[in-house]
Formats: sequence, structure tokens, C-alpha cells
Amino acid sequence: MTIVRNSTGWWTYARQEQGLLAATSFVVGRDESPYAAHLRPSAEAVAKLPENAGKMINVSAEIRDQWARQTLYGPGGTKEHPAKAASGRQYVNVILGDFSDSTF
Repeated sequence: MTIVRNSTGWWTYARQEQGLLAATSFVVGRDESPYAAHLRPSAEAVAKLPENAGKMINVSAEIRDQWARQTLYGPGGTKEHPAKAASGRQYVNVILGDFSDSTF
């Protein structure tokens, strides 16, 4: 089941409302859930939230790829023929990891 905290602090079973998850009156541990398991908000609904305007979720994959290539090879450059490196604000995808099972 999918759960969310309501405005009074109780954990309730979630339902979908306009593509987002919303709290209900069905309290976890007290009531049975009438809703489907594994609910997730839709990416479109999350992207339309006012607080996400101008964030990466609203930038197309093609534009992100273009920014990454410009960052690596400069404007108009390629791997084989890099151009002068771009200046100013650049967007780069970064993945960080912390692995406790590594030996180095």
C-alpha cells in the first residue's frame, strides 16, 4: 500500500488525485486500504507543480543532452573535434554513491 502523512500528522492510505498522491481518511493500522497498492504520482503532474517551474524536470532529454555535449566539447564541438570550452552556467548530471562493501 502507498501511505502519506495528512495535515494533522496521521499516516493515511494514499489515493491519486489529479495525478498526485493525496491523503485520505483511512488511517494506517486502523483501517483497511480501499486503494490499489504501489501508487505513484505522474511525472507530468509533478512537473506542473509551481515549485518545479524552471527545474530540470521540465527540461527535455534532448536539451539536457545538448547541454552535456556543450559542456564536454564546447559549443559546436564533437568528441573528435572539440571546440573552445563553454563558459558561464553549465548543467552537468552527477551521480554520487557511497558503497560500504568496497575494499578500496
